[in-house]
Amino acid sequence: MIFSAALAENRDGTSISERNTVRYFTVADCSNLDRVVCRHSSTLANRYANRHFGESHHRFESGLATLGVAKNMHTPKLAFFAFIVIAAIANSLAAATLTIGSVAPELDIEHWVQDGEGKFKPVTKFEEGKVYIVEFWATWCGPCIRFMPHLAELQQKYADKGVQLISVSNETLFEVTKFLERAVPGGDGQTFKELTKVYCLTADPDRSCGTDYMAAAGKTSIPTAFLVGKTGKIEWIGHPMDLEQPLEDVVADKWDRDAFLVKYKKQQEIEVAIMGAQKLAEAGDFAKAIEQIDQLLNDDLPDMERAQLMQMRPLYAIFSGSDAGLAELNKQAAEARDDWRANANVGIIVAKSLQESKQIPEDVQKQYIAIGISALEKAIEKQDKFPIVFVAYADLLSRSGDLEKAIEAQTKVVELSKGNAKVMNENLLRKMKSDLEKEKK
Repeated sequence: MIFSAALAENRDGTSISERNTVRYFTVADCSNLDRVVCRHSSTLANRYANRHFGESHHRFESGLATLGVAKNMHTPKLAFFAFIVIAAIANSLAAATLTIGSVAPELDIEHWVQDGEGKFKPVTKFEEGKVYIVEFWATWCGPCIRFMPHLAELQQKYADKGVQLISVSNETLFEVTKFLERAVPGGDGQTFKELTKVYCLTADPDRSCGTDYMAAAGKTSIPTAFLVGKTGKIEWIGHPMDLEQPLEDVVADKWDRDAFLVKYKKQQEIEVAIMGAQKLAEAGDFAKAIEQIDQLLNDDLPDMERAQLMQMRPLYAIFSGSDAGLAELNKQAAEARDDWRANANVGIIVAKSLQESKQIPEDVQKQYIAIGISALEKAIEKQDKFPIVFVAYADLLSRSGDLEKAIEAQTKVVELSKGNAKVMNENLLRKMKSDLEKEKK
């Protein structure tokens, strides 16, 4: 379906699809786990964990075994397998030793593949007075790849202001160099090697750097960036999409590290609590998971986490049973009223739930679709500038059988999209038009 096509990425663990138009509202983007490959194999599940989390993967092997992942991967509820992985390392997050204000560990990177065309030298110790970005990525990570152009722009903008970007993969040198040969989707023949040539791109297969940074900070998702300030201390940790303002302030000596530390600690507490709810859901206790989500929603939460929980709650209700799911969707739709964001959230939830679960009865699916389409139409009346809203709208219209109207919605997706997402959405639009022509014959 359209929503699945528009949001799918990295389904085979080796190739990357640049179809995403928005970041998932799930911790660590882990809802993108290849559930087909890992369906019956705990070995492959552990391999996924190892690739995604590096040296930390041994910490949750026992958790995987206890929850019986291998034998249950075929059930819809285990669509949340990735949540187990995160929940099982929640203690690691809570006990993180590397935090804001910590002295940044020295770098021990095996292969420096790109060096900014000779502008930068390999770094072991951080030079006082300079600013460094240590960013973790992988060739199979769709979000990592999508942010490469942004990272290249940041490096070019700050190259003459003492800033050096060091991007670290825990894969082999062969895997990284092979990836760099690939063409950038929609890049007019440009390769990833050409795209990333302005900054330092590296391969560290012994995972020592990942252990010193990612594992020590309790971080489980990539891309993750660590901003090392002029005194060699960690000033900021987070997703690269949020890096620009902290970087600007650190370079200009305007950064308030202590204030960010308070915010960061609160963020960690929230993440641990969300992981707890995910672990309850993965164990099948959706009622307690929803109860914990409701407790969190009563607190003062950042917008991203609140949006994540607002999507988790109805999804858990849907997976707990048809009646509960319908009740929750109707409740959220009623509460949304004229709030376009709330209505958009309801529609996106419906599209996502139909993507995630293949066992929702057809008659219930029709009710979900009707609720979702109605909510999205209300959202679009108020705000028609967000591609993801039209992605979900096109998907639900297609599922309802109204392919002509779905094509209109997908045309709007193309109009609003940029870069690689635009190319992928154009391809999808052509396919939809072709399907419609076949239908008419």
